Amino acid sequence: MAKPADTKAIVSIRPLVIAVAALFGALAAAAGIMWAWFGTKLFFEMVAAGIAYCF
Repeated sequence: MAKPADTKAIVSIRPLVIAVAALFGALAAAAGIMWAWFGTKLFFEMVAAGIAYCF
């Protein structure tokens, strides 16, 4: 007979998922604020400079 799934592992992952979602939400909000504040041209120049710095 099959055993029920272990629910302890699922419960312990939930705070991590919430933290990662909050991090990505904060990054998306920061990008939106920068876009609204600086405009599209400067925003894209900053992104391009960051990508160019990586390579």
